[in-house]
Amino acid sequence: MRIFRSSLKHLLFSSSRLSIVHASGALSHLTLLLVSLTVSLAAGSAQQNESAQQNEIEPMFTQKGEVSFPSTVHVRYRLAVAMRDGVALSTHVFLPDRDGVFPSLLVRDIYGNGSQASRQRYAKWATQNGYAFVYQVARGRYDSGGNWYPYFQEIADGEDTLDWISGQDWSDGNVGMFGTSYLASVQWLAALSAHPALKAIAPAMSPGNYYRDVAGNRLSGWAHQRKLSHRLDRRDRTSTA
Repeated sequence: MRIFRSSLKHLLFSSSRLSIVHASGALSHLTLLLVSLTVSLAAGSAQQNESAQQNEIEPMFTQKGEVSFPSTVHVRYRLAVAMRDGVALSTHVFLPDRDGVFPSLLVRDIYGNGSQASRQRYAKWATQNGYAFVYQVARGRYDSGGNWYPYFQEIADGEDTLDWISGQDWSDGNVGMFGTSYLASVQWLAALSAHPALKAIAPAMSPGNYYRDVAGNRLSGWAHQRKLSHRLDRRDRTSTA
């Protein structure tokens, strides 16, 4: 954890240009569309089952568990940040316990609504080190509006969120992003917008090739299931003949 903290602090805002921490091929909009459609088909039924469970989630931050914030830290929960198409994304802002403007750390998440202790630890570390922390629930997930189509809408939503942050009176106009897995992918996609406020990203465990590592894996799994199903059908027909 110390290595992560030290690396992150060194990385963010170290230059006026966007810092990219590992190489990855450029993503075309066509590739994003193919990946999004493939993953959406595979995830559709799971999302329908999850939507009913999301309505039963307890109110956020009623139990902070192991994470506590000083009373002087300014926290704003569930701000409705409008995207360019009018869809509002649930966004939480944590500000350091002093006056002034701050560089911001942004996390855009699909895995929860921000009440997890791990996400609150992000906020606590950020505010203790002089950063504003912005946590946003991605489109179509938990408290945010719209429908979730993996990857495909994250370029525009990332750009709109950066616009919103840089326009706030507590922001100094500098934003960095970090996170793993899908939280890493949204950083690459936000970077494609070339927004001037995004000064650094720290993605970890994101695919090196989205078609091969994401869509390809799903398609190969689907093909394997169909082949296995055909073999079982042939075996059943043979045994009953």
